[in-house]
Order: sequence, then structure tokens, then C-alpha cells
Amino acid sequence: MPRFIHEASLRFEGDIEKKTQSSQIKALIQGAAKPVPAFNRPYDVVARYGRIYVSDPDASAISVYDIPRRRFYRLGLRLEGRLVKPMGIALDQQSNLYVADM
Repeated sequence: MPRFIHEASLRFEGDIEKKTQSSQIKALIQGAAKPVPAFNRPYDVVARYGRIYVSDPDASAISVYDIPRRRFYRLGLRLEGRLVKPMGIALDQQSNLYVADM
């Protein structure tokens, strides 16, 4: 019996984000934009409560897929919390994210 089931592939921001009526009309008029990959070189993955965190040392960020909210965002790009080369990541019991930044 398999323990895992493939549900979806997450490679681009659009793989998760909810399509609004205005975004669908915009895509119809302007044409679909070429999707940009969510990460350059994924290194580590951790998940809990429907959130998937992927460290990306080449992008200097942590990509986050928030499945329940159907959102995608990146951590570590702002000045006060800027990451240089995030490698290892971990979550504790309270869902605090720990990052090993080279």
C-alpha cells in the first residue's frame, strides 16, 4: 500500500493562486503571461498545516505555498530580515520557522 499520493505539482506562483474574475478577463484580453518559476534551485523543503516552505539559496529567499489560503509569497527579501543564502530549514511544534543562512 502506498503511503503517499501525488496531488499536484507546485512550480509556479499561478499553480496555487486563486483565479479572480478580473485576472481571468485580463489574461483573456492580454494573453497568458509566461509563467516564472517560483524558485531557481530548491534546496530544502518542510511542510506543516498546509504550508510548504522551500529554501532557495540562488534567490536568497524562502518560497512559501500557503495551500489553505491559496497564496504564494517569499520570505527573506526585506531589509530587516534579508537572507543571503538560505539552506536548511525546520519548523518547531509552534510552527516557528528556523533557517540556516550561509
